Parts: sequence; C-alpha cells; structure tokens
Amino acid sequence: MKKYFLHDSKEQSGPYSIDELKSIGISSETMIWYEGLDKWTAAKNISELKELLKASPPPFEKNSPINETFEKAKKVLDKDIVNEIEGNIKNKRQRKIFKWSILILAIIGLIVVAKFIFFGTNNTPYTNFDTIINKPLKPSALDSLAVINNSGSIYTSYYSGQKEILLRGELLNKSSVYSYKDFIIQVEYYSETDTKLDSTQQYTIYESVNPFQKKYLEKRLAGPAPQGATRLKWKLLNATGYKYDKENLY
Repeated sequence: MKKYFLHDSKEQSGPYSIDELKSIGISSETMIWYEGLDKWTAAKNISELKELLKASPPPFEKNSPINETFEKAKKVLDKDIVNEIEGNIKNKRQRKIFKWSILILAIIGLIVVAKFIFFGTNNTPYTNFDTIINKPLKPSALDSLAVINNSGSIYTSYYSGQKEILLRGELLNKSSVYSYKDFIIQVEYYSETDTKLDSTQQYTIYESVNPFQKKYLEKRLAGPAPQGATRLKWKLLNATGYKYDKENLY
C-alpha cells in the first residue's frame, strides 16, 4: 500500500495511508511525497488525491486606500458600468490608470455638484449659503437641554384643601447659540404603594434659558393632583428654540 508524506514548509510528517489523509484533510497546495516521486509535489498534481482536496481560498489581500476610495467613487458613478469596464482590462498597470481616472472624474463631479448647490447656475450665491457655512444647525431641545435634580411634591392647598402639584429642578442649556423657552413637560403620578396611576399629564412652563445658562425651576401647576396620588416624576418632552440675541431678548 502506498504511503504518503506531508510537508508544511517547516517540518515533515507521515507516513499516511490515503484513508488517513482523508481524515486529516489536505488542500490543493499541500506538499506531498511518496516513494517513486523525484521531488515534493503539490497535492493538486497527484491524480489519486484530487477527490480528497479541500477548497483552498485565495490569499487575502488587504484593500489599499486607493481601492477603498475607488469603491466609494463607484457609488457616485454607475457601479455596473465601471465594473464591466474594469473587468475587461487585463493589464494591471492599465487597471490602475483606469482607477485613477475614475477617481478624478468623481472628484470633478462632486465639485460641480457643490458649486451648483451653493451658487446655482449663474454664479449668484444662494441665500442659504451663509446658513449652511456660518450658522450652526439648531439642535433639538432634548439634545441641548439637561434636566438636573428633577423632583416634585404633592401638597394640600391651604386655601382650597385640595392636593396640588409643585415641581422643582434645574435646566441646563448646553447650546452655545440657541435659547429655549416654553418647556413642555410630562408628569407621572404614583400612589402610596408606588403604583403608577393612569393620569399622566402634560404641562407647559413658560420660562426661558439662554446659552450656557442653568435655571432653577419651582412651579406650582394648575389644577388638583389626581385622586390617590402621593408622589410624582416629571421629564422634559420638548421646548421652543430660538437664536439668542443679547440686544433683543425675548
């Protein structure tokens, strides 16, 4: 029975029978020798071993920055057409020239689009050019406002004898440009047994907070507290943002 030896470029192993090779698993590039061969030979060149070969993936090539940029350029252009043309170019140097040509075309295209967006077709700047370049976009209230130490209490009114609501907390405006006003808050009510009641309500607090300002809130809300409520939680839902103007304050 023929015996096979393996070599992984570092050390030799074997001998193995063909059944043992089947259990070990070999690839098409595994180097094989057996008595009768003049030299070590790749398994793919030995006819009786072809049925044992595992599919061997091609060597991994790290994508270069040029190739990554080229793939992005395909998204701007027609990817199918670019792939078809690239596939028909067999010469490696010519393919590289083709890639650079596509990159240059994509850059020119982006410059033309940017010019059209900002200047139109008659070289007259659009009115929104200054807004896009010089004025920051207005962030949402929930992104710009931080609620600190939000708390509240339910107390019995001295005048009406009804349970009324008092909110406390601080609002910190993290925006450097926009002020916020008319804070919409949501209040949740809980019973003495810490059960959340169904009567969640929304209120608007007519205050304002300027850029980088922290404002303390203490507000009594209109109307009595729901029946059975002994404590509450509140959170900010939204607010109205506007450009801060020191000379014309709201």
